[in-house]
Amino acid sequence: MGIEQWLDTGTDIVNAVTDAIETGNFNNLSKDIERSVNNAVQVSATEYKQRMQNYSAAMSAERKKKQVLFFKIKPSKADDWLRTIIGGVGAVFNGLFSAAMLSEAFSGYGMSGDIIAAIFFAVLTAVFCRMAYKGTKGRKITDSFYQYGNIVGTREYIPISEICNQTGETKKTVVKNLREMIKLGYLPEAKFDDTEDTLMLSNNLYNEYRKNSAARAEAENELKKAKEEAIKKGEAYPDEVQEILEEGDAYLKTIKRCNQEIPDKVMTDKLNRMEQIMARIFEQVRKEPSTAGDLRKLIEYYLPTTAKLLNAYIDLEKQPEVGDNIKNTKIEIENTLDTINDAFEKLLDSMFEDMAWDISSDINVMKNMMAQDGLTETNVMGGTVQNG
Repeated sequence: MGIEQWLDTGTDIVNAVTDAIETGNFNNLSKDIERSVNNAVQVSATEYKQRMQNYSAAMSAERKKKQVLFFKIKPSKADDWLRTIIGGVGAVFNGLFSAAMLSEAFSGYGMSGDIIAAIFFAVLTAVFCRMAYKGTKGRKITDSFYQYGNIVGTREYIPISEICNQTGETKKTVVKNLREMIKLGYLPEAKFDDTEDTLMLSNNLYNEYRKNSAARAEAENELKKAKEEAIKKGEAYPDEVQEILEEGDAYLKTIKRCNQEIPDKVMTDKLNRMEQIMARIFEQVRKEPSTAGDLRKLIEYYLPTTAKLLNAYIDLEKQPEVGDNIKNTKIEIENTLDTINDAFEKLLDSMFEDMAWDISSDINVMKNMMAQDGLTETNVMGGTVQNG
């Protein structure tokens, strides 16, 4: 009951008291007041009941609104059972008739019409078999529909992986079943995302997803263009080069850490040499990113193996008692480091091979130009003598 009704009730009570005082008749005063209060309470109870009914109706409508996202259309299981039964029974009887007609036709007593009848019943058998097949397939899809719907609940979208986890089906099976449900019209607004990892159940949500995807694609395209421009200006590296540099820096840190944990001076000298060579290799990559491809085997095999040998050496150093096996293994690792350093130096030298070739080519071109301009004399052996 609103405040206005309570004010009206209060006014009625005041008027009743005033009349009693003015007339001196208090006989009906208590009844008048009781009647006003009862009327007010009754109105309040009625209004409260009405409000509760309205609230209940609103909540019910909201629940229906949420459920309609998946169960907007509820396929009947009875229809599929009916197709299966009728198709199965029809296939059996027509198959028997077809077989009987064929048997009669080839028994020697049959008529020419028996073959035609056999073909007719064979066609009917195929039709009923197809009906039974579609009914069986429909039952499976319908069962999956209600199973998936119970998993989805009132949500507007669901990851396909969640359905897979709860049903034990593969992603391929779940997507195939959902596509069949969409084709049959069970999920009229349902759509997949681009990777078929998520099912969206409303057009509004899918349209929002498309907008976001377009915006994200545009942002990624802009970022790609900016990166390409930065690479052209030498302000950034291609992804492959950046990956190699990051992995190289990580292995450099590993070698430095191992160097700090190994107190042996001979090993320290070997590792210092290794650090210097590796630092120069990756510095050259930063200057000439085109040389990064030559380092793939270094990154994928040589450096991981080197780190593994160094960690094994550290473990051997921590052993309390030193036996021949430990000593020999440590010596073998120390000798191997020399081999590794020599190989790294050859790799570094090969990275400057193109540069040396280019420099040699530039020198030859310059000499030829000087000869053409008469600034040098070419002797018979192909050498040059400067004009004096």
